Amino acid sequence: MRSNYFLLFFLVFVFGLQMSAYAKLKKPNTIISGSINLDDQYEAVLSFRERKNDNENSIYKPLSKDGKFVFKINLKNPEFLNFTIIPKARNKQLAINFPLYIRPGSKENLNLHYNDTAYLSVGKGRLSGNNKALILFSNFHFQNQKQLFFNMPAADSAAFYLSRIFDFVDNLSSKFNVKEQRVKSYLDAWALNDYIQNLMTVQRYYAKGTDKKLPRNAYQFSKSPVKIFNQSEALLLYDTYSSLKNYIEIIDTSDVSKNKKSDEYNRHSINLVNQLFSNDAVKTMFCSKELQSYMRSVRFSTEDDFENKLQQFKELAKVVPDIEVRHQLVEGFTNLRFTREGASMPDVIFKDAEGKSVPFTSFKGKYIYIDMWASWCIPCIKEIPHLKKLEKDYEGKNIVFLSISVDEDKDAWKKKMSDLNLSGHQLEVGTSNFEKLMNMQGIPHFLLYNPEGKLMIYNAPRPGSVEIRKIFDSI
Repeated sequence: MRSNYFLLFFLVFVFGLQMSAYAKLKKPNTIISGSINLDDQYEAVLSFRERKNDNENSIYKPLSKDGKFVFKINLKNPEFLNFTIIPKARNKQLAINFPLYIRPGSKENLNLHYNDTAYLSVGKGRLSGNNKALILFSNFHFQNQKQLFFNMPAADSAAFYLSRIFDFVDNLSSKFNVKEQRVKSYLDAWALNDYIQNLMTVQRYYAKGTDKKLPRNAYQFSKSPVKIFNQSEALLLYDTYSSLKNYIEIIDTSDVSKNKKSDEYNRHSINLVNQLFSNDAVKTMFCSKELQSYMRSVRFSTEDDFENKLQQFKELAKVVPDIEVRHQLVEGFTNLRFTREGASMPDVIFKDAEGKSVPFTSFKGKYIYIDMWASWCIPCIKEIPHLKKLEKDYEGKNIVFLSISVDEDKDAWKKKMSDLNLSGHQLEVGTSNFEKLMNMQGIPHFLLYNPEGKLMIYNAPRPGSVEIRKIFDSI
């Protein structure tokens, strides 16, 4: 009996330790607070970017009437977070958007002041030098963009104008004693992106309607782009891919580079990036985006043509260092066979609102007009009145209308159907992966199949267009 009591006591003790550890893990260990000269008509947003899938998770905190905000979060590792302030009315856009480098257990206090001319200034507060540098560079970034828009620099002074970006970063790092290498790398990548993006803007300006050309020193970088882009922090910035692509175009003087729309150029630029960089993550990012761009533009005339290009794509994808990403790219290209005009409908199963299975092939025998949509998609919602009228006008004809939702939140989908009084064939993709098989880049997306189940039009006209009625009348 005594041994049983001892065992019970031991189990309770162990359970208590586990719950204590769990509570410590879940308890917020980091505080980001502060104030700004705005009121409760604005919200502060703290975003966590997931690098692997490019998604962002955001926390919204309304400002108090006197402009104060507090975020309490739990961090396991140092992270770059994005801080934004947005108006609730969404009728104004503020230049308040900057990264913060936050360590677990830290307490950062932001004392901010904003106006439409000078943008942001940072007052006294418990704020690290890392974050002062990041905030003030964001301010310089917005001011620089505005200045470039209204006052284009003279061609012969463009190099000096652009080089200020790197000088400003170096001065910030020195002034605020930035020692964290990740922050330095982030600032360098941000400055390089700005330099290249602004260089392209100036270059386009002088390429139109003027005989002036930028001097060669505008294309000379005071810091090594290869070294900067090779750092993992560069991947945290959205503009890095386009900047890297522009940089390759600047340094590539080969004959292949003259025809940027050719398949050979895609292979050439991918191989060049793989030669220049050692960071596999950077190479994977660039190569995968290039191959995705190629997938969006490729066209097939016959099934044999598709098979040939699939084999070429598989060879090209071998340069992608990340095996999982490489597999996903090849799988995505393989699915393009369903997007070719004349392709058979994929043998997939959808779900209705009650969860019952609905085979796609069950609609064979009629023309099938498909609306791919979601409850959160505003352009989709705007097309629904037109879709209802179209369905009514062609009632009794040899045409079936399918509305297929890509909503992850099934309750939101059902509520929207009720709110909009939707009837007819209301389905959701379920586990079919139909939207991926059809290589859809956005919604709303409309498709038209013939009675034999062959794809007639991959990008069919919208319900509100005159074109779709012409097509329906002709068939």
